[in-house]
Amino acid sequence: GGALAGLLTYLRTEPTALTTEIGHLVIFPPFQRTHVTTNAVGLLLIHALEVPKKGGWGMRRVQWTAAPNNKPSVRAGERMGFKWEGVLRNLRPMLGEKEDVRTTGKGEKRETFKPGAKLDILTREGDPLPGVPSWDTAFLSLCWVDYDRETLDKMMARTS
Repeated sequence: GGALAGLLTYLRTEPTALTTEIGHLVIFPPFQRTHVTTNAVGLLLIHALEVPKKGGWGMRRVQWTAAPNNKPSVRAGERMGFKWEGVLRNLRPMLGEKEDVRTTGKGEKRETFKPGAKLDILTREGDPLPGVPSWDTAFLSLCWVDYDRETLDKMMARTS
């Protein structure tokens, strides 16, 4: 038997628009910096981008999103062939957060999502979610015109 290495899924799949997103990617520590992420994301890309007669969905666009300061996630997407498109500001509320800052696991402050943001911005009068900061989101995409199955197969041949 094997061990559970992590999880990932498709999100926001829109069959009529031929788009989907790969997300909620979590690879457990013993499997990080191994072939696991490459193979897991590669399998989802193949299934999403190959045409139906080759066993895929025939999507034209696959998205990858991350917090802009989550450099490992952004790099992972770029390594898999996703192209940087930009940052959408204030895309999603960060329920449960009280500051516009993330911390490391040790409580140390990381970069802010919106440099220079002040807490009073989060308490504007009449705001439907008073005191709740918003999440800026980096967008990357891999479109069918840039998809290269041969290169992806070579990347996925790595087993360690």
